[in-house]
Amino acid sequence: WEAAAAGLGEAANHAETSSLRAALLEEQAGILEARLDGLAEAEKVHQRLRVVDPRSLAALSFFRRFYRHNPGGRHPYTNLAQLHAALDGPELAAERVDVATEMAGLAEGTLESPDKAIEAWRRVLQDAPGDEEAREALRRLLGATERWHALADHLETWVRLLPDEATDRRVELLFELIGLYQSPDRLPMEDLVVQTYQRIVALSPTDLRALDGLAERYEDRERWRDLV
Repeated sequence: WEAAAAGLGEAANHAETSSLRAALLEEQAGILEARLDGLAEAEKVHQRLRVVDPRSLAALSFFRRFYRHNPGGRHPYTNLAQLHAALDGPELAAERVDVATEMAGLAEGTLESPDKAIEAWRRVLQDAPGDEEAREALRRLLGATERWHALADHLETWVRLLPDEATDRRVELLFELIGLYQSPDRLPMEDLVVQTYQRIVALSPTDLRALDGLAERYEDRERWRDLV
């Protein structure tokens, strides 16, 4: 295996095309890592491979594994972002979701960056709009960073994507929207408060909390016909 790895490295040095050089370096790195337990040498070869082909899935996947054992700094997140971008095509959607979820974990943990975490969870939703973990995380992060317009948009989209039978969940999210719309420090829009109460009543006609809230606003506006 040592001779094979050395031969591949030598062949890569004299390869006439970048695609051939990349293929030879990828094979050499695979031997070094899997057969010779040469992680440090494999890292060097993968660095060369990235110079030849910055979107190499083999190199980017290697560094994903490498940084799990050698964490620190922004390199792991940057590498994952590059890997995510390199995973093209609908057939790789599940892998992109997995990578983006790992990005979000790094952003919230090691990097302590809500902005990067929000970016990562949004990447998850690009491929999996109904992903509950991503939806909940963005709900939390957008609220914590006081991005009220973005939170309202997020909740509205979530309500729209839920199945018709998920009435309780939709009602819960709509009440959260009301909380945004009636707060003077967030998105004070009284018309949307009324409209959202009406949406809740349409979904759940016996919801007393919604009925009471709607009645109170009809009284305040002297909309007696609507109140009746």
